[in-house]
Amino acid sequence: MRLKLASRKSDLARLQLQTVGKYLEEKLQAIPEYIYSESFGDKNLDIDLSGSENKGLFTKDFYDAIVNKEVDMVVHSWKDLPIEDNDTTIALTLPRHDARDLLLVKKSSIEKIKSTGVIDVMTSSPRREFFVNAHLNKLYPAKLNTIKFTPIRGNIPTRLGKLLKGSSDALVMAKAAVDRMLSAEGSEFAEVRKEIRQGLELCEWMVLPLSLFPSSAAQGALAVEVLKGSDIEKTLNAINYNDDFETVKLERLKLKELGGGCHSKLGVNYLSRDYGQIYYLSREVDGQIQSSSTLFRDKKIIKTTEDQIWPGNKSIPAERVKINIDTEALNNFSGLYVSKLSTLPEGYTPAVGQKVWTSGLITWEKLASRGVWVHGSSESLGEKEPMRLEQLLDSNFKWGKLTHSKGVAFNKELIPTYEVKWSFKPEDLAGAKHFYWMSGEMFKQAVAVCPEIKNELHYCGPGHTYEALKSEIAPENLFVCLGYEAWKKEII
Repeated sequence: MRLKLASRKSDLARLQLQTVGKYLEEKLQAIPEYIYSESFGDKNLDIDLSGSENKGLFTKDFYDAIVNKEVDMVVHSWKDLPIEDNDTTIALTLPRHDARDLLLVKKSSIEKIKSTGVIDVMTSSPRREFFVNAHLNKLYPAKLNTIKFTPIRGNIPTRLGKLLKGSSDALVMAKAAVDRMLSAEGSEFAEVRKEIRQGLELCEWMVLPLSLFPSSAAQGALAVEVLKGSDIEKTLNAINYNDDFETVKLERLKLKELGGGCHSKLGVNYLSRDYGQIYYLSREVDGQIQSSSTLFRDKKIIKTTEDQIWPGNKSIPAERVKINIDTEALNNFSGLYVSKLSTLPEGYTPAVGQKVWTSGLITWEKLASRGVWVHGSSESLGEKEPMRLEQLLDSNFKWGKLTHSKGVAFNKELIPTYEVKWSFKPEDLAGAKHFYWMSGEMFKQAVAVCPEIKNELHYCGPGHTYEALKSEIAPENLFVCLGYEAWKKEII
């Protein structure tokens, strides 16, 4: 089977096209013919990308080629496609790459930003500009009095070059694009890989959290566009990655429902997990940011009253005792995973090149206020939530996890910085019917003195606590929530 595959001419577009071509060779024994051409948007670099009249700027020419049967399919970054229905359809996607955005700050600007409180960020995305303006000050490890924005166009090396040689301080772009280029195989992409790596070495980076910076719908996903109703549509449907395909379709439907487009000040993401589906939405409404984080489950939480929940207004019977550690030994780790603010010794300054990741965003914000550069977060979804840093870190990268003495570490070395002394009594738990647990150890200590509570309803966040409770509590009595405060809002 000979198939004509088309895409734009950029390095990323060619790489994406060849990735799909190799997949079709493997699954269909197809013989791909690659066709590269410039879109209208590529030829007209002076066009403002933020205008709604520019929908399909990079895709219309290829749409015509499909309809006119000049090509069998076109490979796009799915987020670039218009949301309106037409004579073509998306028949195939491959496993989705990271949906998050990546902030790069050139190292030569860091002291200037700290002393002036001014940062100039390069982006042509109204969504990124809006979210950066709303949230960066909380995450950046210096006070930002003014955030400026400079528009930018071009492929990844071009953007990096403009950042490093120009007067701007920072650049925001899709992490998936960077990851794809850094993982590209073969000599064809060797020079661009090298150029990007060299550029990244001159920058400090942050993976922007999805709950605050939800991406453009479908960011990180590839779309294979074909003629609607054609034989090739049915053929590709049979080898589609359906889970990612359905998730992306949900994001696109939500975008359409809200009247947005790829240049809207709106981000939407769905994350499918074994405990439910997480939904993030942020957008501009009357000049203000409107955000929500929701977890959809198969079972519904039953409303109750304050006196029926634990801990609620009750104090947790526990004392935290600090464990003195050799702070110099922390420098032996390539990265530190900080489970809560108090685990990182006061005054500790990460070593040059050392990365910092947090379990949640509150810890990130507090560390940033201490001047600590945080590179990303698990966003309270649990330590097993994939960091997806394979392309940004060395293969021999070594993580240490700062936590309590009976904590659990996943693919990291445990560094205990405190121990918890529990003093549960039966009366501490009496009368409650709904229990929220912050750790598996907390649950274990409580059940030891009051075993009958195992038959009540139990709640926790994703992660190690959920893993510990799954083996102890009947599935119908266990609920995952997006944090304690989210649970209280949901249950009261």
